[in-house]
Amino acid sequence: MARILVVGKYYPPAHGGIEESSRLISEALGAHHATSALVFNHAPGNAHECGDGVEIVRCGVVATLCAQPLSLTYAAHIFRGQWDVIYFHAPNVFASFFLLLRYLFFREKAKLVIFHHMDIHGRRILRPIALWLYHALVRRAAAVVVTSHKNKAVSRDLPLSARCVVIPLGIEPDVWQADAREREAAI
Repeated sequence: MARILVVGKYYPPAHGGIEESSRLISEALGAHHATSALVFNHAPGNAHECGDGVEIVRCGVVATLCAQPLSLTYAAHIFRGQWDVIYFHAPNVFASFFLLLRYLFFREKAKLVIFHHMDIHGRRILRPIALWLYHALVRRAAAVVVTSHKNKAVSRDLPLSARCVVIPLGIEPDVWQADAREREAAI
């Protein structure tokens, strides 16, 4: 059984595509492996919970800078634990910085898998730093997951040398049950 750390920004009940993707991937991995999800907490303070085979560590945010949450607890958790795989949902500049430190100074052996959700837009001052960190992590990644060939082709953030794997987004069929009339209309 592998030990897997899923590094994300937020996690349900927070709403959003990356949050839902983090949950689905964490739960799928948690069904077969010791899986922990490290995320920021929307509520004040830290929280720890377990559910659906996943240990969820929610870290309190001390400040937000350019829509990027900052948390000393989150940074500390990146350095804790021994992992076989670190699954990183990007972009997340704060996590990129501390993950890179872990790989550079602690001679991290865990395989790094990056889920490239989207490019970093705006943030003129932060973007060059964010890209430098991201490219350094991509060079160390065993794989970079993209949701389509087009996603990789149009990305300005992914270097051409990135070892990309295309895994299309899916849906939970139980959540999206269509009745016979809706299925007929879709044909």
